[in-house]
Amino acid sequence: MAAASMYWGSMYRVKRLALILLAFALVASAAFAGSETKTYLIGLEEGTDSAIAAQYGAITYQFNAINVIAAQLTPEAAALLAQEPGVNFVEENKEQIMAGEDTPPEIPAKPVGIGVTSYTPGSQWNLAGQGINAESAWNKFGVTGTGVKIAIIGSGVNYTLPDLQDQYLGGYDFAYNDSDPMDTLNWGTNKASIILGKGTTVKGIASGAGYYAIKVFTDNGEASSLNKASGIDWAINHQADIVLLDWWDSGESYTIRDLIRAGYSKGILFVGRAGDAPDQRYPAGYDKSISVGGHKQDQTLLGTTQPHNVSVVAPGDNILVLQANGTAIPYSLTSVAAAHAVGALALMADFNRQRSLDYNNSSLWAVLNYSAVDWAGAAAGSGKADVNAALAWMDRNWFIDKNALYWNPNSSNNGAPVYYYGSAFDYDVNVANFSDEAFYNLAVTAKVVYLEGAKKGQLVAEIPVFQASVSQLNPGQSVAVGPVPVALAATIEPGLKGMRVEVGVGKQGVSPGVVMAFSVLLRGWVLAAASPEGIVHLYSIPSYKKEKPYYSGAAVAEMILDYIRASAGYSDLNQDQVYAYGMGLNGNDLNADGMDAVLGHFDPYDSNVRNYLDAYDSLRDGNPYQGYNYTVDTYDPNKSPGTINDYMRDIAHWMAYPVTKEAWWLHGALVAEPNTPAALPIFGDYNHWVALNGFAASENPCPYPQTNPWFVPDFTIYGFWLTDPAIGGIGEHAYVTADDANSMYFKPLQTSDKYNGKYLQIAEPPAIPPEETLGEIETETSAKAKIAEPAADTANLEFIGIETTAITQQAAPGIAATENQPAPAAKMKKQSWKDIVDPHLLSDENAAAAFEGTRMGKPVLVKRTDNNTTYYLVPFKKTVKIKAGKKTTALTGATGVIMLDAGDGHFKQAAWAQQPQEYLPITKEKAIQLAEKTIKKENNKAKVGKAAAELAWRPNAYSQTPFKPWWAVTANCGAWVVTQEGKVYKA
Repeated sequence: MAAASMYWGSMYRVKRLALILLAFALVASAAFAGSETKTYLIGLEEGTDSAIAAQYGAITYQFNAINVIAAQLTPEAAALLAQEPGVNFVEENKEQIMAGEDTPPEIPAKPVGIGVTSYTPGSQWNLAGQGINAESAWNKFGVTGTGVKIAIIGSGVNYTLPDLQDQYLGGYDFAYNDSDPMDTLNWGTNKASIILGKGTTVKGIASGAGYYAIKVFTDNGEASSLNKASGIDWAINHQADIVLLDWWDSGESYTIRDLIRAGYSKGILFVGRAGDAPDQRYPAGYDKSISVGGHKQDQTLLGTTQPHNVSVVAPGDNILVLQANGTAIPYSLTSVAAAHAVGALALMADFNRQRSLDYNNSSLWAVLNYSAVDWAGAAAGSGKADVNAALAWMDRNWFIDKNALYWNPNSSNNGAPVYYYGSAFDYDVNVANFSDEAFYNLAVTAKVVYLEGAKKGQLVAEIPVFQASVSQLNPGQSVAVGPVPVALAATIEPGLKGMRVEVGVGKQGVSPGVVMAFSVLLRGWVLAAASPEGIVHLYSIPSYKKEKPYYSGAAVAEMILDYIRASAGYSDLNQDQVYAYGMGLNGNDLNADGMDAVLGHFDPYDSNVRNYLDAYDSLRDGNPYQGYNYTVDTYDPNKSPGTINDYMRDIAHWMAYPVTKEAWWLHGALVAEPNTPAALPIFGDYNHWVALNGFAASENPCPYPQTNPWFVPDFTIYGFWLTDPAIGGIGEHAYVTADDANSMYFKPLQTSDKYNGKYLQIAEPPAIPPEETLGEIETETSAKAKIAEPAADTANLEFIGIETTAITQQAAPGIAATENQPAPAAKMKKQSWKDIVDPHLLSDENAAAAFEGTRMGKPVLVKRTDNNTTYYLVPFKKTVKIKAGKKTTALTGATGVIMLDAGDGHFKQAAWAQQPQEYLPITKEKAIQLAEKTIKKENNKAKVGKAAAELAWRPNAYSQTPFKPWWAVTANCGAWVVTQEGKVYKA
């Protein structure tokens, strides 16, 4: 209870703050007299004082984990406060009545007395192999959840029951503002028994864990957003490991969303129900919350499970649970399934702690998903959770890639944080002069040293990770030279490694081995595991179709802007206002300068720009020293034969650059979406803009953002993800290999402006620092980006049913053989669509979901008329049942299409859609019929001779995507084009 006293001590400070601000509140209340006040939750930017709200109403509450307060405001005051600088959001405190979680009628509720049915192995199906498989996990791995702290937020828990009393760690009642979270509604006790029951009556999954009971519902089943959020804040402050969010909401709360994100960043896992009705979307629907669906003992899906981003399914039907009065009943709902996931995660955390490797919450979530059993009855994209399978997987592998580190707290230096996740973590380095003389031209270097075990101390690798210079360091002066970034090197072989980060300071130009000062920043253990080649940066941006023929630029800008604004709490834009600000001329798409102005102007972090009607905005492309800094980036192919490589290098580099809320050299906090998509025109003019929302490469193109963001290592670029607003259905979302992007999409502009003849993108490079801040910094790079060359693979053609006896394994047409040319792919029999695509595509969950469960359709051959090459389009089809009211319709069509080179079979591109599409609806016969009809009409019903037709495509012609080729029809010594929309043109 000492922790609780500390918490309410902070509440005392809030009350004191409210008294200090009382005078302001009185003035504000007079200004808005006549309107009834309500409780509002106000989200403030970092560094913004809560006093900003006091002039509008009385502050009643302040959260600890995030900068959010509660205040009593009139609706008029709330609307004005929302416009204040530094205010992210103002939302009303919503009241909810959750009127009971009744057991479905088909399952009779037969109360069982305490101790009458004590647990015996096999007596509860949910613990056996048909369920979460906890019994096997206990026996094989000896885990019970010991040391793991679980917070159950909902109706409270009867912590006096024999099955639950020993594990109780304390709690709080926010419904009645006291320290007794006693349950009278049964819900919390139900879940606690599933997770923690000792087995006197009900056996739980992790009976060795401890739990906090946090009551936010009244005894009538009522709860407010403020109470729910306060419960989460309490759990974060008490350092819970796993939090069960035991309620449902139909709408989103920014406060609860931000609290969950804040807790997740501290290593906490949040679990919620997928929902048992269509409106039960949250809190499981938040991006950092695990959504759990339910399944039955017969291995079918619990019928009430909602498809709300379900991560896994777990036992949710006819589960024996404890009531608050100590009796036991069978119970069914997705909230029951969520409790099973909490118990499983507790066992997984215990497993790692037993092995002295503290877990990372991201890794546990990933392993729970990865090890889930493939199951035909599961909700879309999910598997059946099996904790024994998860532990067995972790016993063989540690879920880690080159972007994650996991530390042994017993081995690392004092106070080192446990959780690291991301492209790197940083250690700040200061160089101080404690002597009586000045030093000049100092060089600061850092390297990561890997050893094979602590005792042997065998050197595995030394990898430089940082370099900086200090021109002058006076006596008593301390200079921050920037953070040292640390990430697990991709070249380190799997296995346990000793690791340390060494920093040395010496004279520039002197051998690195001669140092004036030396320090070891940290020591720790790292487990390296093999990972797929390369990295993937993929951003889930919204997808919009262009609303007018000349709105492709406006649509792309809207996608990118809504992506970066939504997470910052700003409202979505529309294409009309975007187009108007970009000064597009009616009938013409936005040019490069218009796109640049739009992307800079609507930056949510630019204090000079607050809305698109600002008359005082003197910087059309925004403030380069705050937030996003989109800029026109061009490359002249006449100046360098390797221009296309440099172009792709910088596209990937600036997409990977982590954007901060202020100038990068100040090491500020990251913006809401620190990695940004790129906007670029394709096919050589401004009539067709696309958003690049992802790429695959061999290395991180921007490893040292806060020391020199222009530093780029050599790397290979494999491919790009495109989102195209000009295309509906197949082709709107596509993955294109770098080789095909060069061949088909990325072209120098043919325009009448200053950018004519150049490759162009609208990128997100940082501002160049003032010379007095960092001195001159190199903003050019000599790094080389290699475009991955395709390897012939005739097995792909055989998989789609194309005879390959006359085809030899060789490089693709038009590609000269070089020493970098990859060896032809080994001849192997392909089993599924996954075997014929670039493996980087498999990291895209939306693409994988579109292709999963499909059957292959008939390949069609297409001729590219601009370079006389050919390719196959291979559709993959499925049937989806769509329910509208009481009527269910079966929709069959293509959800994915793969493009293969017709010459040697190598993969070129893939496109997909979430709903089945009628793909290439105009058949050859229909195309000839439409062409003949036009010929007769134009030639007074002249007789048409024998006609021929073939599918064709070229950039910037009759179709805006190679996935929708047209029919080239020849007849009567003439040529016609028939599009997939049924339009006929004279060729």
